[in-house]
Amino acid sequence: MSGSFKTDILPLFRKKDIDCMTPLKVYLDSYEWMSKVENAQNVYDHLTGTKKPRMPAGGPFWPPDKLKKFNDWMTVDPKFQP
Repeated sequence: MSGSFKTDILPLFRKKDIDCMTPLKVYLDSYEWMSKVENAQNVYDHLTGTKKPRMPAGGPFWPPDKLKKFNDWMTVDPKFQP
């Protein structure tokens, strides 16, 4: 099950994460922005530490279950559900 952006993915991000990333033109609270493959993959890569700096800034970093939920939303059919 891929989950829903509104009920499963958006709640993973804290308000301070959203507020920190918005000036950088990373719209963690926007389904339209996050549902673009390249945007979601970039966020995921920063969440896992594959790309630096690691998110969220200053931690705590996401545990495996949160990372899996986000990855499933991107990769398990049906993908990128609102």
